[in-house]
Amino acid sequence: LLIFVAIELLQFKGIALIPVYKLHMPGNLNTYLYRSISVASSIFLIWILAPTAISRLRIRFTKFSVALTLSCLIISVYIGYQNRVSGAGLFSYFDAFIFAMFIGLDEEIFDRGLIFGLFERYGVEIALALSSLVFGLEHLSNYFYGGESLSYVMGHVVDAAGFGYFLCAFMLIFRSLYLPIFLHGINDFPWMFVKESDYNRIISGYTDWWPVLLQFVVNVMVAR
Repeated sequence: LLIFVAIELLQFKGIALIPVYKLHMPGNLNTYLYRSISVASSIFLIWILAPTAISRLRIRFTKFSVALTLSCLIISVYIGYQNRVSGAGLFSYFDAFIFAMFIGLDEEIFDRGLIFGLFERYGVEIALALSSLVFGLEHLSNYFYGGESLSYVMGHVVDAAGFGYFLCAFMLIFRSLYLPIFLHGINDFPWMFVKESDYNRIISGYTDWWPVLLQFVVNVMVAR
């Protein structure tokens, strides 16, 4: 428990002390650097605390995983293109995709790699449930730092926990984090194109619980 708390504090407080955002870097390079430092720290902690999980950092391809990734990518790119800001250039579109992929890379290596690996010694089922719960609860930080209302953030926690459970199943099936990373990034990609006014209205509103609970149940059932 102490190791787990220390890891969470390192992820959400320790790395934030590094003055990455004080560097004068163009575009989203500051964020990419910050996420890269976070990824490197997660891999180092996996190596130290959960060495059996290191093997999941390898990329393993199967026909099904490639087909699933491409299908989700096409849908996500289409939705993102339809929602893009009028006049947005190809570079900004590509940059948004890279931004989303860095989110997936950082959060999957931390939650599905490190946190799952830390709990795996107590059994796969316990690790699956606890790492998904932790992933959901980590989104509570959006209430304090992300401007989300309490109602919306509670729905976000439940939705994220179900999605984490879903991604964890793919990690176990394919014995690799590559597919969860891509699916996570692809899932976040369309959000890069939501207008700021619409985004603020959504996150400051209330959770519509029926769709959230339905999606949670579907994610868990598909994962099982």
